[in-house]
Amino acid sequence: MPNIFQFKSKAELTVAANLEAFISKCREDLTGFVWPKVALFAKLGVTTRKLKKEEMMDKSFVEFAKAYFRYQQGHKPTGTKNELKALRVLEAALIQVNGDASITGLSLTCLDEAVSLARGYYSEGAAYACGREVERLAGFVTDHHLINTNLKEWRNPISRPTDTTRTGKEAKKNREKKLPNETALNALAEIFASNPVEERDIFTTSIFAMLMSAPSRIAEIMALPVDCEVFEKDSEGVERYGWRFFAGKGYEGDIKWIPTVMVEVAKTAVDRAKNLSLEA
Repeated sequence: MPNIFQFKSKAELTVAANLEAFISKCREDLTGFVWPKVALFAKLGVTTRKLKKEEMMDKSFVEFAKAYFRYQQGHKPTGTKNELKALRVLEAALIQVNGDASITGLSLTCLDEAVSLARGYYSEGAAYACGREVERLAGFVTDHHLINTNLKEWRNPISRPTDTTRTGKEAKKNREKKLPNETALNALAEIFASNPVEERDIFTTSIFAMLMSAPSRIAEIMALPVDCEVFEKDSEGVERYGWRFFAGKGYEGDIKWIPTVMVEVAKTAVDRAKNLSLEA
């Protein structure tokens, strides 16, 4: 289990000393993190995991970023890890506004620029979550005297997206806009049936086939173990085929049974995914 602590700032320390103490405590006293598996401290807009030096967060910011991420995830782990989104837009905003990425230069102007960047780089929902995390970070660095400015009054200006589960013509139109069209669906099915040889095509069509066989969250499909397949006979002696999922949000595992018409497709998709990930 990771060790956690409640960071307490000392009033007599300067902002620089407080910041140094915070980073040091998070580095030495918080355990249980392996960065490559948990977080990638890359600049805003960088998506590759094989970072070049210039794609990494600025050295004047990255140690604070790691400490803050450790602290928040150590106390309240989340799957979305919105802290990373906030840290990336904040680093970019600090450099644009101040020419320096140090968190001690955080200001109202930087916060406004950060959410402006979030709107440009993230989807509507992700930008809202990012802005909310920027607001939380602003309160945190103020409360713990890691900056000289009081930013607790700043509020996330990005509105929460409209709930797409609402009923009505407009809600239906919004949902349908997110669905692939029939031509795209047929194209993916044809590529899958053609037994592709390119790894990217194998991966994409296999995941697509698995989602069509057992509708799920993409994260649940990606987290399926190698031995996910289940074979059982029903009350009539007919063998049924399913996958054992270990659900998120605190729920236990469950078996999703594959419709008979999709069984062969589902088995093929699993076999291809296994072969593709065999080396790993």
